[in-house]
Order: sequence, then C-alpha cells, then structure tokens
Amino acid sequence: MNDNFAYKAYDQETRQLTVGEWVKILRDKEVTKNSDLQILRVVFYEEDYALNGKEIARSINHPGKHVNGQIMGYARRIANKYDIEFRRKNEKTQYWAFFFHGKYNAPYFWWQLKPNLIEALKQLNKERNDFNDTLESEVIQGNAEGERKLYYTTKYERNKTNRDEAI
Repeated sequence: MNDNFAYKAYDQETRQLTVGEWVKILRDKEVTKNSDLQILRVVFYEEDYALNGKEIARSINHPGKHVNGQIMGYARRIANKYDIEFRRKNEKTQYWAFFFHGKYNAPYFWWQLKPNLIEALKQLNKERNDFNDTLESEVIQGNAEGERKLYYTTKYERNKTNRDEAI
C-alpha cells in the first residue's frame, strides 16, 4: 500500500477488525452479499486499493451516483449480527470508515481499503477463490464509444508438458 495516501485521522477512531474477523464476515453469506463483495473487489484491484465512490458506482453499473447507501447497509448488517459498534468518539456514525480510510481530493472523496480487510480478501482469494469465482462477471464503465471496460474472470492455463502428453 502506498504510504502517500494521507487519510483523515478520524477514521482511525472506528473499531478495527482483525484479519480473522474480516474473513469470518466475508464468508458469512447472510451478512456479505455478492454486491458487497463486488464493491470491495473493484477497490481491491485498484492501485493503492483506493477509488472514489463515483468510480466504484460506475465500475459495478450501480444505478445511483455513488454506493454510500450500499456500504451503509452492509455495515448495518455486520453491526447487527456481530454486535459491533460503529460510533466514533464524538458519537457520529461513520459506516464507510469501518471499511476504508478516507481522503478528500477535490472534487471527490477517495476510499482506501483498510489493511486488515485487504489481507482478509487476499486470504479468502487464496483459500477458495470465492473472491474471484463468485463474482465472475462483466463490469462496464459507461456506454460511450471508447470507454474503458473491466472484465473480471478466472483464467485456467494448462501445463504444456501435460497437454503434449495427453495428445
């Protein structure tokens, strides 16, 4: 992760989950929906694990301008099932800060995945390929000619020696 990503200090005041706690939550299909994993996945594959809400929404073909409401819903499901408090010291709830560090870089607010969540996503990916295989889909950014299209898939390559022996 790039240390140049300067996030606001207040997002440190939210409860930080361990890698193990994140893995448990990410595996919990009652709490973590495919659409939640899709958001995390888009940010996970970005440089520095950071992206703004508008780009996240565009990347997953979200009908709104941003994904704040979806992040809020995901955080609430986690809070309800696992009895986790999302309040900062000043008693204001910051759902996004549970998952991300934040940085305002005009005109957008950028979200960067927190380190323990990144490690949990890597672990889940290595163990069962859930992170890639569950969400194998085409994600399109816009409809205009020449716009970037992102495709996420799993690629299987054969061993040349095994192939030659089989033939």
